[in-house]
Amino acid sequence: MTTPTISSNQFRSIVIYTTCGTALLSLPTTLANIVSQDAWWIPLVSLLLGFPYVLLIILFGRWFPNDTFVIMLTRLFGTWFGKIAGVLFLLLPFLSAPHHLHFFTQFIMTHFFRDTPSIILTASFMAVVTVAVYRDIEVIGRASELTMFIFIFSVLLFSVFVIQDVDTSYLKPMFQNEPRTYVETILFMNSRIVAVHMIILLVLFPRNIQDKRKAEHALISGYIIACLLLFMTVFLSITILGPELTKIQLYTGFKLGQRVEIAGIIERLESFLYVIFFITLFFKLAIYLYATSFSFANIIGIRNHEPLAIPFGILITVLSMTEFKSMIDDSDFYFLGSLYLIVPIVYVIPALMLITGIIKRARAHQPIVPKHPSGATTRNHHDL
Repeated sequence: MTTPTISSNQFRSIVIYTTCGTALLSLPTTLANIVSQDAWWIPLVSLLLGFPYVLLIILFGRWFPNDTFVIMLTRLFGTWFGKIAGVLFLLLPFLSAPHHLHFFTQFIMTHFFRDTPSIILTASFMAVVTVAVYRDIEVIGRASELTMFIFIFSVLLFSVFVIQDVDTSYLKPMFQNEPRTYVETILFMNSRIVAVHMIILLVLFPRNIQDKRKAEHALISGYIIACLLLFMTVFLSITILGPELTKIQLYTGFKLGQRVEIAGIIERLESFLYVIFFITLFFKLAIYLYATSFSFANIIGIRNHEPLAIPFGILITVLSMTEFKSMIDDSDFYFLGSLYLIVPIVYVIPALMLITGIIKRARAHQPIVPKHPSGATTRNHHDL
């Protein structure tokens, strides 16, 4: 069976969309509530401190350039322990997807379709996502490349129109919180925004990218672009709305869009935020559903994972409507419940993978860091 592949440019788009996602709307409020006006520089520091984790993902990709993530786990830990770790990993995208889907539904109902039943919006959006995943990663990759121009154009146009209202006085005074607060905030962003998505992308990186060498550059550049976009979002929110107003605005981008007024002609550009948010969340949920169905197929030994997208898509839709009934439920999962998934899956499993891989490669007299992806051959995998 031929492995479906996407180009490095398409993969870069997927990295950007997956990393940004709902954070484009919610991150300014989240950070401002923790560190107030100092929220603007948190994404920049997180970009630097999260980079070693990106390099760790690249290292795993060089060790196993032609394997899925579940197969990586079984090669390192053995069949049974590897599949148990695979089940734990599967829970991360499967249980996180309903949270993001509910957040999207609330966003749409609040600003556009107030009288439309939530079940219609939730099911309709998830149906589109499910169809995309059913058609496999090649369709998702092409769609991501086609929509990237619209996404970048909307972001740039929105930024140009609101930047005139920037007031840097809102950034002062700086460093008024305890050092521990900043450390916790940076760890929160690295864990919830950076590491979660990097580990999920191992489902298709680098196995499903045509040029594995370029895939590494695409991962790095996509990560940097996504973090810079999040920085820009937080910076504009703090310097235009101020930290106090940012704290109480759940969808800060829409508040920024409502402030736009140029010569009485161009006003209220919040609709651009809808385009941006719709695109990013579509691909985020598509990758979550793809990771869930594809990993489950690997665990139970099914080659064709596409049909599994339908039942998992239905389950995610049902969980979104039954387990997340308000924004309070969203917040509880985001700040508390998800940590029980993040700590073992994002930190413990990769750490064990790194230690086990180093030991096995050292015993097999193989380089710990292969020079390039093609250096890790099928023979090397079996030696591990």
